[in-house]
Amino acid sequence: MFLTYFYLLQQISCCNILTTNKDMRAELKDILKELGLNETDTRVFWASLEAGSGAASVIARIAGLNRITTYESLKRLSKSGLVKIRAKKNSSIKYFVAEDISAIEEKLQNKLRAIETSLKQVGVVKKEFRAQFSANTQKPEVLYYEGLD
Repeated sequence: MFLTYFYLLQQISCCNILTTNKDMRAELKDILKELGLNETDTRVFWASLEAGSGAASVIARIAGLNRITTYESLKRLSKSGLVKIRAKKNSSIKYFVAEDISAIEEKLQNKLRAIETSLKQVGVVKKEFRAQFSANTQKPEVLYYEGLD
């Protein structure tokens, strides 16, 4: 898993890896899946990229989803920091804009740091863990006696 995040960060950093639109879409889908996004959120994020700045109904049309599903997905994406919500003056319509690729890179960097921290913690408790559970490796011995008691 550690290597997967490292690989994804390399892909984001190298602009020449993501050459065609189809390749970029596949790569971005994999990256977003690594961030924990489901298929719907991934489709909505991609549609918001294509729309630039658009209302939920426009993004829903591009994503091929209904507006309510798209709106809920946009709220989740906004909470995760991948989409910004904009409101125009004197209008109740909300417009959604996908964040720059650097937001995705930052999230992957944070995950990478969390994994590195977890690996260090495992290294610290490994000896204690093995000492505690290696003592229980002996199998109990059962003896049967036949005859009168």
